[in-house]
Amino acid sequence: MCSVENVVFLGRQGLALRGHRESTVNSCQTDMNRGNFLELMTFRKECGDIRVAQHLETAGKRNLYQSKVIQNDIIQGCGEEIVATIMERISTTKYYSILFDETPDINHLSQLSLSVRYSHFDETMKKHVVREDFLRFVDARQVLEEMQVREYDDARDPDGVEDEDDDGVDAETEDIEQSLTGVNLGKVVVQCMLRIGLNPNYCVGIGADGCSVNTSENVGAIQEIQKTAVNAVRAPCQNHILNLSISKASVVPAVKKAVHKHRPRDHRRLVKTFHRCLPKLCETRWVERHEAVQVFHDGFSEVTAALHSICKWKDTDSSGKANTLITVIHQPEFIVTLVCLRDVLPSTVSLSRFLQKEVIDMEQASNAVQDTISVLEEKRRNSEEMFGVLFQEAKDLAKEHDIDLQNLPRSAGRGRNPTADAESFYRQTV
Repeated sequence: MCSVENVVFLGRQGLALRGHRESTVNSCQTDMNRGNFLELMTFRKECGDIRVAQHLETAGKRNLYQSKVIQNDIIQGCGEEIVATIMERISTTKYYSILFDETPDINHLSQLSLSVRYSHFDETMKKHVVREDFLRFVDARQVLEEMQVREYDDARDPDGVEDEDDDGVDAETEDIEQSLTGVNLGKVVVQCMLRIGLNPNYCVGIGADGCSVNTSENVGAIQEIQKTAVNAVRAPCQNHILNLSISKASVVPAVKKAVHKHRPRDHRRLVKTFHRCLPKLCETRWVERHEAVQVFHDGFSEVTAALHSICKWKDTDSSGKANTLITVIHQPEFIVTLVCLRDVLPSTVSLSRFLQKEVIDMEQASNAVQDTISVLEEKRRNSEEMFGVLFQEAKDLAKEHDIDLQNLPRSAGRGRNPTADAESFYRQTV
Protein backbone atom coordinates (compact mmCIF):
# COMPACT_ATOMS: atom_id res chain seq x y z
CA MET A 1 0.00 0.00 0.00
CA CYS A 2 2.87 2.38 0.78
CA SER A 3 4.36 1.79 -2.67
CA VAL A 4 1.03 2.50 -4.33
CA GLU A 5 0.64 5.75 -2.39
CA ASN A 6 4.14 6.85 -3.45
CA VAL A 7 3.45 6.15 -7.12
CA VAL A 8 0.12 7.98 -7.02
CA PHE A 9 1.66 10.99 -5.25
CA LEU A 10 4.60 11.28 -7.67
CA GLY A 11 2.28 10.80 -10.63
CA ARG A 12 -0.03 13.60 -9.52
CA GLN A 13 2.94 15.89 -9.04
CA GLY A 14 4.39 14.98 -12.45
CA LEU A 15 7.68 13.76 -10.98
CA ALA A 16 9.92 10.96 -12.22
CA LEU A 17 10.01 7.89 -10.00
CA ARG A 18 13.55 6.67 -10.55
CA GLY A 19 16.92 8.37 -10.56
CA HIS A 20 20.19 7.37 -12.19
CA ARG A 21 20.85 4.66 -9.60
CA GLU A 22 18.34 3.11 -7.20
CA SER A 23 20.80 1.07 -5.14
CA THR A 24 24.04 2.06 -3.38
CA VAL A 25 27.26 0.31 -4.34
CA ASN A 26 28.46 0.03 -0.74
CA SER A 27 27.54 1.24 2.71
CA CYS A 28 29.76 4.32 2.39
CA GLN A 29 27.49 5.82 -0.23
CA THR A 30 24.49 6.42 1.99
CA ASP A 31 24.17 10.00 0.74
CA MET A 32 23.49 8.94 -2.85
CA ASN A 33 20.14 10.11 -4.21
CA ARG A 34 18.35 6.94 -5.27
CA GLY A 35 15.40 8.59 -6.99
CA ASN A 36 12.12 10.14 -5.89
CA PHE A 37 10.29 6.89 -5.15
CA LEU A 38 12.83 5.41 -2.73
CA GLU A 39 13.78 8.77 -1.23
CA LEU A 40 10.10 9.53 -0.58
CA MET A 41 9.78 6.19 1.20
CA THR A 42 12.80 7.02 3.38
CA PHE A 43 11.46 10.53 4.04
CA ARG A 44 8.11 9.15 5.22
CA LYS A 45 9.91 6.77 7.59
CA GLU A 46 12.07 9.54 9.04
CA CYS A 47 8.99 11.76 9.53
CA GLY A 48 7.35 9.16 11.76
CA ASP A 49 5.05 7.29 9.37
CA ILE A 50 4.53 4.16 11.47
CA ARG A 51 3.12 2.07 8.61
CA VAL A 52 6.13 2.76 6.39
CA ALA A 53 8.58 2.12 9.24
CA GLN A 54 6.96 -1.22 10.14
CA HIS A 55 6.86 -2.25 6.49
CA LEU A 56 10.53 -1.50 5.90
CA GLU A 57 11.65 -3.14 9.15
CA THR A 58 9.51 -6.30 9.14
CA ALA A 59 9.06 -7.11 5.45
CA GLY A 60 11.52 -9.51 3.88
CA LYS A 61 13.83 -8.43 1.11
CA ARG A 62 11.54 -9.98 -1.49
CA ASN A 63 8.43 -8.38 -0.02
CA LEU A 64 9.43 -4.71 0.06
CA TYR A 65 7.59 -4.03 -3.25
CA GLN A 66 10.05 -1.29 -4.21
CA SER A 67 11.77 -2.66 -7.32
CA LYS A 68 11.48 -1.00 -10.69
CA VAL A 69 9.37 -3.95 -11.88
CA ILE A 70 6.85 -3.38 -9.08
CA GLN A 71 6.86 0.36 -9.76
CA ASN A 72 6.08 -0.24 -13.44
CA ASP A 73 3.31 -2.69 -12.52
CA ILE A 74 1.73 -0.11 -10.20
CA ILE A 75 1.99 2.57 -12.90
CA GLN A 76 0.33 0.19 -15.36
CA GLY A 77 -2.42 -0.53 -12.87
CA CYS A 78 -3.01 3.19 -12.21
CA GLY A 79 -3.27 3.79 -15.94
CA GLU A 80 -5.83 1.04 -16.34
CA GLU A 81 -7.89 2.46 -13.46
CA ILE A 82 -7.85 5.94 -15.02
CA VAL A 83 -8.89 4.61 -18.44
CA ALA A 84 -11.64 2.53 -16.78
CA THR A 85 -13.00 5.67 -15.09
CA ILE A 86 -12.98 7.55 -18.40
CA MET A 87 -14.71 4.64 -20.17
CA GLU A 88 -17.38 4.56 -17.48
CA ARG A 89 -18.09 8.24 -18.06
CA ILE A 90 -18.23 7.74 -21.84
CA SER A 91 -20.62 4.81 -21.46
CA THR A 92 -23.01 7.18 -19.70
CA THR A 93 -22.63 9.92 -22.31
CA LYS A 94 -22.46 7.36 -25.15
CA TYR A 95 -21.10 9.70 -27.84
CA TYR A 96 -17.50 10.92 -28.09
CA SER A 97 -14.80 12.25 -30.42
CA ILE A 98 -11.37 10.68 -30.85
CA LEU A 99 -8.27 12.90 -30.95
CA PHE A 100 -4.90 11.60 -32.14
CA ASP A 101 -1.45 12.77 -33.16
CA GLU A 102 1.68 10.86 -34.15
CA THR A 103 5.30 11.93 -33.78
CA PRO A 104 8.69 10.24 -33.20
CA ASP A 105 10.03 10.43 -29.65
CA ILE A 106 13.62 11.02 -28.55
CA ASN A 107 14.41 7.36 -29.31
CA HIS A 108 12.99 7.72 -32.84
CA LEU A 109 10.04 5.47 -31.99
CA SER A 110 6.72 6.47 -33.49
CA GLN A 111 4.47 7.48 -30.58
CA LEU A 112 0.75 7.84 -31.18
CA SER A 113 -1.11 9.86 -28.54
CA LEU A 114 -4.81 9.10 -28.12
CA SER A 115 -7.26 11.38 -26.34
CA VAL A 116 -11.02 11.44 -26.14
CA ARG A 117 -13.44 14.37 -26.01
CA TYR A 118 -16.87 13.94 -24.47
CA SER A 119 -19.58 15.56 -22.38
CA HIS A 120 -19.69 14.73 -18.67
CA PHE A 121 -22.02 15.77 -15.88
CA ASP A 122 -19.87 17.31 -13.14
CA GLU A 123 -21.40 16.57 -9.74
CA THR A 124 -19.51 19.45 -8.12
CA MET A 125 -20.56 22.07 -10.69
CA LYS A 126 -23.98 20.45 -11.19
CA LYS A 127 -23.81 20.84 -14.95
CA HIS A 128 -22.51 19.18 -18.08
CA VAL A 129 -18.94 20.06 -19.03
CA VAL A 130 -16.83 19.14 -22.06
CA ARG A 131 -13.77 17.09 -21.13
CA GLU A 132 -10.69 16.16 -23.12
CA ASP A 133 -8.91 13.24 -21.44
CA PHE A 134 -5.67 11.60 -22.48
CA LEU A 135 -5.93 7.83 -22.85
CA ARG A 136 -2.47 6.50 -23.66
CA PHE A 137 0.66 6.57 -25.79
CA VAL A 138 0.95 3.80 -28.36
CA ASP A 139 3.93 2.59 -30.37
CA ALA A 140 2.20 2.91 -33.73
CA ARG A 141 4.66 0.75 -35.64
CA GLN A 142 4.48 -2.03 -33.07
CA VAL A 143 0.67 -2.12 -33.29
CA LEU A 144 0.91 -2.07 -37.08
CA GLU A 145 3.38 -4.94 -37.03
CA GLU A 146 1.07 -7.02 -34.81
CA MET A 147 -1.86 -6.33 -37.13
CA GLN A 148 0.09 -7.23 -40.26
CA VAL A 149 1.47 -10.44 -38.73
CA ARG A 150 -2.07 -11.43 -37.74
CA GLU A 151 -3.36 -10.70 -41.24
CA TYR A 152 -0.48 -12.69 -42.72
CA ASP A 153 -1.22 -15.67 -40.48
CA ASP A 154 -4.94 -15.56 -41.31
CA ALA A 155 -4.25 -15.40 -45.02
CA ARG A 156 -1.76 -18.30 -44.82
CA ASP A 157 -3.97 -20.53 -42.71
CA PRO A 158 -7.62 -19.36 -42.97
CA ASP A 159 -8.93 -22.38 -41.03
CA GLY A 160 -6.82 -21.49 -38.02
CA VAL A 161 -5.19 -24.94 -37.97
CA GLU A 162 -1.41 -24.98 -37.75
CA ASP A 163 0.66 -27.42 -39.74
CA GLU A 164 2.42 -30.09 -37.71
CA ASP A 165 5.79 -29.10 -39.17
CA ASP A 166 5.24 -25.40 -38.55
CA ASP A 167 7.57 -24.16 -35.81
CA GLY A 168 5.78 -20.82 -35.55
CA VAL A 169 8.59 -18.83 -37.18
CA ASP A 170 8.40 -17.54 -40.71
CA ALA A 171 11.12 -15.41 -42.24
CA GLU A 172 8.60 -13.61 -44.42
CA THR A 173 6.82 -12.16 -41.37
CA GLU A 174 10.05 -10.53 -40.25
CA ASP A 175 10.27 -8.47 -43.44
CA ILE A 176 6.77 -6.97 -43.35
CA GLU A 177 6.84 -3.37 -44.51
CA GLN A 178 6.40 -0.95 -41.61
CA SER A 179 5.64 2.20 -43.59
CA LEU A 180 3.35 4.38 -41.46
CA THR A 181 1.16 5.76 -44.25
CA GLY A 182 -2.13 7.54 -43.72
CA VAL A 183 -4.09 4.34 -44.29
CA ASN A 184 -1.93 2.40 -41.84
CA LEU A 185 -2.13 5.17 -39.26
CA GLY A 186 -5.93 5.12 -39.53
CA LYS A 187 -5.96 1.35 -39.04
CA VAL A 188 -3.78 1.69 -35.94
CA VAL A 189 -6.14 4.29 -34.43
CA VAL A 190 -9.16 2.05 -35.05
CA GLN A 191 -7.35 -0.95 -33.56
CA CYS A 192 -6.44 1.07 -30.45
CA MET A 193 -10.05 2.24 -30.08
CA LEU A 194 -11.26 -1.35 -30.16
CA ARG A 195 -8.62 -2.49 -27.66
CA ILE A 196 -9.60 0.26 -25.21
CA GLY A 197 -13.27 -0.58 -25.60
CA LEU A 198 -14.54 2.42 -27.56
CA ASN A 199 -17.48 1.63 -29.82
CA PRO A 200 -16.70 3.12 -33.28
CA ASN A 201 -20.43 3.47 -34.01
CA TYR A 202 -20.71 6.12 -31.28
CA CYS A 203 -17.70 8.11 -32.47
CA VAL A 204 -19.05 11.39 -33.86
CA GLY A 205 -15.84 13.35 -34.41
CA ILE A 206 -12.21 12.85 -35.44
CA GLY A 207 -9.71 15.49 -34.34
CA ALA A 208 -6.24 15.67 -35.89
CA ASP A 209 -3.88 18.19 -37.41
CA GLY A 210 -4.08 19.22 -41.06
CA CYS A 211 -1.11 17.37 -42.52
CA SER A 212 -1.65 15.45 -45.76
CA VAL A 213 -1.14 12.08 -44.05
CA ASN A 214 -4.31 12.73 -42.06
CA THR A 215 -6.45 14.72 -44.47
CA SER A 216 -5.90 13.06 -47.87
CA GLU A 217 -9.28 12.17 -49.39
CA ASN A 218 -7.98 8.91 -50.86
CA VAL A 219 -5.26 7.62 -48.52
CA GLY A 220 -5.64 9.77 -45.37
CA ALA A 221 -5.88 8.49 -41.82
CA ILE A 222 -9.18 10.28 -41.17
CA GLN A 223 -10.75 8.77 -44.29
CA GLU A 224 -9.59 5.31 -43.17
CA ILE A 225 -11.07 5.77 -39.67
CA GLN A 226 -14.40 6.87 -41.16
CA LYS A 227 -14.71 3.48 -42.88
CA THR A 228 -15.22 1.98 -39.40
CA ALA A 229 -16.55 4.99 -37.50
CA VAL A 230 -19.19 5.79 -40.13
CA ASN A 231 -20.89 8.50 -38.05
CA ALA A 232 -17.71 10.47 -37.35
CA VAL A 233 -17.03 13.79 -39.04
CA ARG A 234 -13.68 15.47 -39.37
CA ALA A 235 -13.08 18.17 -36.75
CA PRO A 236 -9.78 19.80 -37.76
CA CYS A 237 -7.59 21.67 -35.30
CA GLN A 238 -8.26 25.33 -36.06
CA ASN A 239 -5.07 26.45 -34.33
CA HIS A 240 -3.03 24.15 -36.58
CA ILE A 241 -4.81 25.63 -39.60
CA LEU A 242 -3.85 29.09 -38.34
CA ASN A 243 -0.21 28.01 -38.01
CA LEU A 244 -0.19 26.64 -41.56
CA SER A 245 -1.80 29.79 -42.90
CA ILE A 246 0.80 32.05 -41.30
CA SER A 247 3.65 29.77 -42.40
CA LYS A 248 2.49 29.74 -46.03
CA ALA A 249 1.88 33.50 -45.94
CA SER A 250 5.45 34.15 -44.80
CA VAL A 251 7.06 33.76 -48.21
CA VAL A 252 8.76 37.17 -48.07
CA PRO A 253 12.52 36.50 -48.40
CA ALA A 254 13.35 39.08 -45.73
CA VAL A 255 11.07 37.31 -43.25
CA LYS A 256 12.54 33.91 -44.05
CA LYS A 257 16.04 35.19 -43.40
CA ALA A 258 15.03 37.00 -40.21
CA VAL A 259 13.47 33.93 -38.57
CA HIS A 260 16.18 31.50 -39.68
CA LYS A 261 17.86 29.93 -36.67
CA HIS A 262 21.44 31.13 -36.12
CA ARG A 263 22.92 30.25 -32.75
CA PRO A 264 26.49 30.40 -31.41
CA ARG A 265 27.70 27.15 -29.90
CA ASP A 266 28.27 28.57 -26.42
CA HIS A 267 25.40 30.48 -24.77
CA ARG A 268 27.08 31.26 -21.45
CA ARG A 269 28.26 34.70 -22.50
CA LEU A 270 24.86 35.50 -23.97
CA VAL A 271 23.06 34.43 -20.79
CA LYS A 272 25.52 36.39 -18.61
CA THR A 273 25.00 39.58 -20.63
CA PHE A 274 21.32 39.13 -21.43
CA HIS A 275 20.39 37.62 -18.04
CA ARG A 276 18.20 35.00 -19.74
CA CYS A 277 18.17 32.50 -22.61
CA LEU A 278 16.69 33.42 -25.95
CA PRO A 279 13.48 31.44 -26.61
CA LYS A 280 13.80 28.85 -29.35
CA LEU A 281 12.01 29.30 -32.66
CA CYS A 282 9.33 26.61 -32.84
CA GLU A 283 9.47 24.64 -36.09
CA THR A 284 5.74 23.88 -36.32
CA ARG A 285 3.89 26.48 -34.24
CA TRP A 286 4.73 29.64 -36.14
CA VAL A 287 2.65 31.94 -33.96
CA GLU A 288 4.65 30.87 -30.90
CA ARG A 289 7.63 32.66 -32.40
CA HIS A 290 6.03 35.85 -31.12
CA GLU A 291 7.75 35.52 -27.76
CA ALA A 292 11.12 34.83 -29.42
CA VAL A 293 10.78 37.89 -31.66
CA GLN A 294 9.62 40.08 -28.77
CA VAL A 295 12.48 39.04 -26.48
CA PHE A 296 15.06 39.44 -29.25
CA HIS A 297 13.75 42.91 -30.15
CA ASP A 298 13.71 44.12 -26.55
CA GLY A 299 17.20 42.76 -25.86
CA PHE A 300 18.79 43.65 -29.19
CA SER A 301 21.52 45.76 -27.55
CA GLU A 302 22.38 43.03 -25.01
CA VAL A 303 22.50 40.38 -27.74
CA THR A 304 24.82 42.56 -29.81
CA ALA A 305 27.11 43.17 -26.82
CA ALA A 306 27.26 39.43 -26.07
CA LEU A 307 28.13 38.60 -29.69
CA HIS A 308 30.88 41.24 -29.75
CA SER A 309 32.31 39.63 -26.63
CA ILE A 310 32.22 36.15 -28.20
CA CYS A 311 34.02 37.53 -31.28
CA LYS A 312 37.11 38.05 -29.07
CA TRP A 313 37.30 34.39 -28.04
CA LYS A 314 40.22 32.25 -29.16
CA ASP A 315 37.76 29.56 -30.22
CA THR A 316 37.65 30.26 -33.96
CA ASP A 317 34.42 28.34 -34.47
CA SER A 318 32.39 30.30 -31.91
CA SER A 319 34.02 33.64 -32.70
CA GLY A 320 33.49 33.13 -36.43
CA LYS A 321 29.81 32.30 -36.00
CA ALA A 322 29.32 35.26 -33.67
CA ASN A 323 30.92 37.58 -36.22
CA THR A 324 28.62 36.23 -38.92
CA LEU A 325 25.59 36.77 -36.69
CA ILE A 326 26.55 40.38 -36.03
CA THR A 327 26.81 40.99 -39.76
CA VAL A 328 23.38 39.44 -40.31
CA ILE A 329 21.46 41.23 -37.55
CA HIS A 330 23.05 44.60 -38.40
CA GLN A 331 21.71 44.54 -41.95
CA PRO A 332 19.12 47.31 -42.55
CA GLU A 333 16.68 44.77 -43.99
CA PHE A 334 16.92 42.64 -40.82
CA ILE A 335 16.21 45.63 -38.56
CA VAL A 336 13.11 46.62 -40.54
CA THR A 337 11.86 43.03 -40.69
CA LEU A 338 12.34 42.55 -36.94
CA VAL A 339 10.29 45.64 -36.15
CA CYS A 340 7.55 44.59 -38.59
CA LEU A 341 7.33 41.07 -37.15
CA ARG A 342 7.09 42.48 -33.65
CA ASP A 343 4.11 44.55 -34.79
CA VAL A 344 2.25 41.86 -36.78
CA LEU A 345 2.63 38.74 -34.62
CA PRO A 346 0.64 40.05 -31.61
CA SER A 347 -2.37 40.20 -33.93
CA THR A 348 -2.30 36.42 -34.35
CA VAL A 349 -0.88 35.13 -31.07
CA SER A 350 -4.01 36.03 -29.10
CA LEU A 351 -6.17 34.17 -31.63
CA SER A 352 -3.88 31.14 -31.43
CA ARG A 353 -4.18 30.98 -27.64
CA PHE A 354 -7.95 31.40 -27.87
CA LEU A 355 -8.31 28.52 -30.33
CA GLN A 356 -6.43 26.16 -27.99
CA LYS A 357 -9.10 26.28 -25.30
CA GLU A 358 -11.00 23.07 -24.56
CA VAL A 359 -14.41 24.73 -24.82
CA ILE A 360 -15.07 27.50 -27.34
CA ASP A 361 -18.37 28.96 -28.42
CA MET A 362 -18.62 28.90 -32.23
CA GLU A 363 -19.85 32.48 -32.36
CA GLN A 364 -17.00 33.68 -30.14
CA ALA A 365 -14.47 31.80 -32.25
CA SER A 366 -15.87 33.26 -35.47
CA ASN A 367 -15.79 36.77 -34.01
CA ALA A 368 -12.19 36.29 -32.85
CA VAL A 369 -11.14 35.21 -36.35
CA GLN A 370 -12.95 38.14 -37.96
CA ASP A 371 -11.40 40.58 -35.48
CA THR A 372 -7.92 39.32 -36.36
CA ILE A 373 -8.63 39.61 -40.09
CA SER A 374 -9.99 43.14 -39.58
CA VAL A 375 -6.83 44.21 -37.72
CA LEU A 376 -4.59 42.87 -40.49
CA GLU A 377 -6.74 44.40 -43.22
CA GLU A 378 -6.64 47.75 -41.44
CA LYS A 379 -2.85 47.61 -41.37
CA ARG A 380 -2.77 46.92 -45.10
CA ARG A 381 -5.29 49.63 -45.98
CA ASN A 382 -3.28 52.21 -44.06
CA SER A 383 0.08 50.71 -45.03
CA GLU A 384 1.84 54.03 -45.61
CA GLU A 385 0.77 55.50 -42.29
CA MET A 386 1.28 52.27 -40.34
CA PHE A 387 4.65 51.54 -41.90
CA GLY A 388 5.75 55.11 -41.34
CA VAL A 389 5.50 54.55 -37.59
CA LEU A 390 7.32 51.23 -37.84
CA PHE A 391 10.05 52.67 -40.03
CA GLN A 392 10.68 55.45 -37.53
CA GLU A 393 11.02 52.82 -34.80
CA ALA A 394 13.44 50.90 -37.01
CA LYS A 395 15.45 54.10 -37.60
CA ASP A 396 15.72 54.70 -33.86
CA LEU A 397 16.90 51.13 -33.27
CA ALA A 398 19.36 51.35 -36.16
CA LYS A 399 20.73 54.69 -34.92
CA GLU A 400 21.67 53.13 -31.58
CA HIS A 401 23.94 50.69 -33.41
CA ASP A 402 25.25 52.96 -36.17
CA ILE A 403 23.25 51.19 -38.90
CA ASP A 404 22.32 53.26 -41.97
CA LEU A 405 18.83 52.31 -43.20
CA GLN A 406 19.35 54.52 -46.26
CA ASN A 407 22.00 52.11 -47.51
CA LEU A 408 19.76 50.21 -49.93
CA PRO A 409 20.72 47.02 -51.79
CA ARG A 410 22.26 47.56 -55.24
CA SER A 411 19.16 46.09 -56.93
CA ALA A 412 16.81 48.59 -55.28
CA GLY A 413 16.71 50.83 -58.34
CA ARG A 414 16.43 48.09 -60.94
CA GLY A 415 13.16 46.42 -59.98
CA ARG A 416 9.69 46.80 -61.39
CA ASN A 417 9.06 49.79 -59.09
CA PRO A 418 12.48 51.41 -58.75
CA THR A 419 12.76 53.87 -55.91
CA ALA A 420 15.53 55.67 -54.09
CA ASP A 421 13.36 56.23 -50.97
CA ALA A 422 14.34 53.76 -48.24
CA GLU A 423 10.93 53.85 -46.54
CA SER A 424 9.05 53.11 -49.76
CA PHE A 425 11.53 50.39 -50.70
CA TYR A 426 11.21 48.50 -47.42
CA ARG A 427 7.44 48.96 -47.35
CA GLN A 428 7.28 47.09 -50.67
CA THR A 429 9.90 44.42 -50.00
CA VAL A 430 9.12 43.67 -46.36
